[in-house]
Amino acid sequence: MGRPRKIRNYEFKIVYPHIYLIGVGGSKGAEFRVTERPKGDATRPMTLRFTGRRPDPETVGETMGIMVIDDKLFETTFAGKTLMPNMSTAEKAAKWMVENNEDVYFGCPICGFRTKKYEEYQTHIADKGRWILGQFEIEVSEVENGDKNECK
Repeated sequence: MGRPRKIRNYEFKIVYPHIYLIGVGGSKGAEFRVTERPKGDATRPMTLRFTGRRPDPETVGETMGIMVIDDKLFETTFAGKTLMPNMSTAEKAAKWMVENNEDVYFGCPICGFRTKKYEEYQTHIADKGRWILGQFEIEVSEVENGDKNECK
């Protein structure tokens, strides 16, 4: 996701393993169907829903809903279910929700940034992570077993 950054002879990469979505306007409480309803079954299909009412930094007095999804959620929560065609992975689901809803955006969990473009979102998240880490002095030292590095 992010460009690797070298510290001494070590390299690290900023990775945000989730997809952070923002719903505003009519979508701040939107619900999206993820699974098909089994034939002959009256159970309700499984859904994803925007939750919370955080202040919207772009529109004073308005709120926005938040949805955070990732592949682990899809692998555990929806395992064994028949998924809707546009909901087969977290990334496909997020892209579909953003492309098909004018009030749904990829967003930043740190600031008010939002965009409709997935690549722009990924770049922003990686850059913001590097910026935050850049505020700290990071010391890297060898762990006694020699297999892993530990940040102190």
